[in-house]
Amino acid sequence: MRPAAAARCASPAPPGRHAGLHGTLGPHDCVGTCGLHWTAGAEDGYAARENLAHPLFTAIATDRQAHGVKWVAMPVDFPYWRAVYDFFRRWRACGYVRELHERLRRTARERSGRNTEPSAGVIDSQSVDASETVGEDSREYDGGKSRDGRKRHILTDTEGLLLEVTVTTADVHDSKAAPALLETFMDQPGQLLKLVWVDSAYQGPALAEAFARHGVRVEVVRRADGRRGFVVLARRWMVERTLSWLARSRRLNRDHERRLDHHVQMVWWAAVIRLSRRLAGDAPRWPEKRPGRLLRARA
Repeated sequence: MRPAAAARCASPAPPGRHAGLHGTLGPHDCVGTCGLHWTAGAEDGYAARENLAHPLFTAIATDRQAHGVKWVAMPVDFPYWRAVYDFFRRWRACGYVRELHERLRRTARERSGRNTEPSAGVIDSQSVDASETVGEDSREYDGGKSRDGRKRHILTDTEGLLLEVTVTTADVHDSKAAPALLETFMDQPGQLLKLVWVDSAYQGPALAEAFARHGVRVEVVRRADGRRGFVVLARRWMVERTLSWLARSRRLNRDHERRLDHHVQMVWWAAVIRLSRRLAGDAPRWPEKRPGRLLRARA
């Protein structure tokens, strides 16, 4: 049987959006060349094929506390690992995983009675050691944290939900990476960010210019004088909690990715997995939280 060809979107995308990310995704919607929906060739005689979302999600999310398997270790009842990896690369190219997280994030904020887009956020970074699979050209040493690898910089809202992420070598200072992080987020249409809380490392003319260009006000959260050891800092604890959530993912507790953009995708996948579980936990359960349904069933 010949492999199916990826279906393409026939309608144009709205301005500022990728051609494969517009509209409301349904179980049989195609997403441009990203390959979320495959249709069989005419010679196959089938109406449609099952998409590869499930095996790709399994490759990222299952095995060993639901935190990842090697691509070549895909279960035998799933498609060939190179086919799944090719879809991973397509989704990275068109930003589908980020878009998936954005829709989940908006839903979570609506459930908590907030606007879909935040007006305030928090920025911080986290250095992680790199494994032997990471080349010397994309890893450096962070003397402050004694980490030989890479550093991920994240922007979250006041609930700790991920808004943006960039990955650099570990020797890049926080103030040097923050402008690009902010620019990437603010380039998305409909952003309402007006205030960002940071620590004392986020200072400098380049950073101040980036914030001023977008009309974003910066507030530095400092430790109280004379305080030592672990101290919970207002506002900053939320982004620290998000970094700890990410670090619990086996694929992220060390950097195993050969490419920086693949590391970024793994961060988005980890955020998607956690947020989807959170939303599923918010849903009413039967019969404990839906006693009326149990009564109707007995009647």
